[in-house]
Amino acid sequence: MKPSHYFIHIWLTFVCISTQIAVAASLGIEPREIVLSDGQRFADATLFNLGEQPLMVRLELVDLAMTERGGVIELGQTASERSIPPGIDHPFAASLLRVAPRQVEIPPNGTHKIRILARGGRRPADGAYHTHLFMKIIPPLEEFTALADAAHPPSVTSEKPTGTGTTDEHAEVSMGILPIISIAHPVWLVRGDALEAQAQISNPVLDTDHAQGPAFRIRFDRTGTGRLKGDLALFARLEGHSEEVKIGEKRSVNIYPEIRYLVTSLKLDEDAMEKANLDAPRLRSEDVSLRVQFTTTLPSGTANPVQSVIFTAFDL
Repeated sequence: MKPSHYFIHIWLTFVCISTQIAVAASLGIEPREIVLSDGQRFADATLFNLGEQPLMVRLELVDLAMTERGGVIELGQTASERSIPPGIDHPFAASLLRVAPRQVEIPPNGTHKIRILARGGRRPADGAYHTHLFMKIIPPLEEFTALADAAHPPSVTSEKPTGTGTTDEHAEVSMGILPIISIAHPVWLVRGDALEAQAQISNPVLDTDHAQGPAFRIRFDRTGTGRLKGDLALFARLEGHSEEVKIGEKRSVNIYPEIRYLVTSLKLDEDAMEKANLDAPRLRSEDVSLRVQFTTTLPSGTANPVQSVIFTAFDL
C-alpha cells in the first residue's frame, strides 16, 4: 500500500526590523535612573513620545543580573528559574516594587506619567537593590492587519482517492512576524544611609590584539553594600613632562552590588596617542607613567552622592 504524503510549505514574511527600531527611538524616559531613596515609598517618571504616531507601551519590572564581564542575564520569576550563577549573590528588587499603570498610550509628541512604588511588608536589609523597567512597544492593530493582508492566503489542494486508499495533500501556510521591541531602564531601591562601596584595580593588561584596537583590560574588585557607577579615564605622562595626557576614556561604567569584581576594556584614543607621540608598545617603556582614574557617582539620596577614586601609576 502506498503511504500518504503530506507536503507543508511554510513561508515566513519578515517585517523590516528597522521600522520598529525607529519607533523605539522615539520613546524616551526621564529621569535617567529611577531611584527610591531610603524612606521613599514611590518615585515618578515621565515617558515621552518624540514620534508622529501614538505609542502603546506595556510596562513590567524584570530582574537583570550583571556578570563579571559586564553583560547581563535575565533571572526567572519562579524559584526554579532563579538559578543565580556563581559569583552573583545579591537580592534584587522586582519582588519589592511594582509599576503603575501597567500599560499606557502616549500621544504623538506627548508624555505620560508612571509611578514605581515600594510594596508593603517587611523592610529589606540595608543595601542598594536594583531591577529594570521593561518598556515593550506594542505595534498598532493596523500593522498586524496589513501584515496579514500582505501574506499569501493559505491554500490546500487534495487529489481524489485513486482506489488504493491514498491521498496526496499539498498545503501552503503563510505567516508574518512583527517584532516587539523592549527597552530596559534601571530602577534602584536604596535602603539605609551612607551606603558605601569601594573598588581596587588589579591585573591591568595591555591588549594589542583587541578587536577595536589597542586597549587596557582592567579588573575592579569591589567591596561594600552600595554600587559603583562612573567614568574611567587613562592618563599618560612622559618623563621630563609635567602635564598628563588623557589617552583613553570610558563613560558610564557600572559595577553592580551582585558581583564581586568586574573586568572591562578601556580602548586607547589613537588620535590622542599620536599627538603625544605615543604608541602601544611604548606604554611599556620606563619613561612613561600611567594613571587610571575612576570617578564614581552614587544614586541620589545617599550621604555622599559623588566621590573620586584615584588609582596611582602601575607597572605593566
